[in-house]
Amino acid sequence: MMKPHSQDSAKRKIYVAGTLVEQSGANGQGAASSGVLNVYQSHTFKNVNLSYGALAFAGNYSRNETSSSSNSTGGTTNNDVHISKGFIGYGFNGSLSFYFSNAVCDFRVLGADLVYTKESGDYLAFRRSVYGQPDILSSPRSEMLTYGIFTEYVFHPKADLNVGFKIFLNKVTGQINRDLNDYGSGFNTTGGTLFAEFNRINVHTTFAFSSNSYVTGLGLGIQLGAGYSF
Repeated sequence: MMKPHSQDSAKRKIYVAGTLVEQSGANGQGAASSGVLNVYQSHTFKNVNLSYGALAFAGNYSRNETSSSSNSTGGTTNNDVHISKGFIGYGFNGSLSFYFSNAVCDFRVLGADLVYTKESGDYLAFRRSVYGQPDILSSPRSEMLTYGIFTEYVFHPKADLNVGFKIFLNKVTGQINRDLNDYGSGFNTTGGTLFAEFNRINVHTTFAFSSNSYVTGLGLGIQLGAGYSF
């Protein structure tokens, strides 16, 4: 979530942002493509930043699987299965950070993010249909709550231009995490964001990696977004 720099003339802004998200699961656990629309308001007070807003999203989950079975001749038959399920939803997000600054940079040394989402669609129905099956890591829950901590640095080299980066660590909590936690320690996501704002237009890109002790390997997420502030 973008926030005004302490040197900006406007200390309160409303942002409208659109983001394209590509996610791949660890060890071939499928992939998801989605779009997110986020409308939020941000405040920069003395040594404190605060943001809160609402979001909506829609996308598709897909996965290709190959299974083998014995045929009547004693050989093996490979069966290719393609899974493609859509999803939609809405949610709310917020962010709070503490900073100190000089004439050029805001050092947001410690911050916290909170995101709640409510999902519906074919992908949710599919997860519910396979929940509880052997060796299936799935959750039937439609709601997800994620919290995280971050550090962020924003530079203000000249009027109407801000550039910066953010490093974060997020974790899923609540009932959905308990479903996934049957096999390990839940899911953790670490990553970083690069962003810039010129006049009222802003852009950002995010790279994130997710891990779980049950699923070996890492999942990768990439976001590309742009927005406008009022």
